Amino acid sequence: PIIAFRRGSVPEVVKDGKTGFIVENTAEMIEAIENIEKIKRQDCRTHVEKNFTNTRMVDNYEKVLYSLAPDTTPRAKTFIKNVRRISKKVADQLL
Repeated sequence: PIIAFRRGSVPEVVKDGKTGFIVENTAEMIEAIENIEKIKRQDCRTHVEKNFTNTRMVDNYEKVLYSLAPDTTPRAKTFIKNVRRISKKVADQLL
């Protein structure tokens, strides 16, 4: 369970009210602390396993690269495939 300010990637990572609480100020943080028992650890784990796997990370890298260059040349496609291969290898080594 997480309590975090709405900054950076917090809204993408924390599912407000389900895996933690996203707050705007310290008053909301105090209220969230008082309600932290409402957050189930299993829901947090399920959210991470579903959304933050190595495979998902690599897939998203590939999507970003294709979105930056939608009309890719054969050379660009080879580059993206290599990024995918290397990213997957690095991610697997982190396990």
